[in-house]
Amino acid sequence: MFWEVIGWIFFAFLLAIWLYLLITIFSDLWTNAWNGWITAAWTVGIIGFPLIGILAYIIFRPEPTPGQKPAMYRQQAGISTAEELEKLSDLHSRGVLTDDEFAAQKARVLA
Repeated sequence: MFWEVIGWIFFAFLLAIWLYLLITIFSDLWTNAWNGWITAAWTVGIIGFPLIGILAYIIFRPEPTPGQKPAMYRQQAGISTAEELEKLSDLHSRGVLTDDEFAAQKARVLA
């Protein structure tokens, strides 16, 4: 009886990991700027051959473009674009940033 409970807990743990992987991979897959056919092929591959599809996606997925990286870092840090623009505006109004520096930073945030 004890080992059955341990087995079910282990199974629940593996199921939770599996669901986390699927949610993470599908959210990354469907928010990429790929062609629709590539996204569909990856989706079918992951659903049809789950273990091979997930491992292949983790190995072969492309690195984010340089334009995507700053937005990804802001998202991971939990900083919204509006908050960052508000901070830049505050720095500009206090005179810490010049007009040129403010325009350059604003363009970086909005890119």
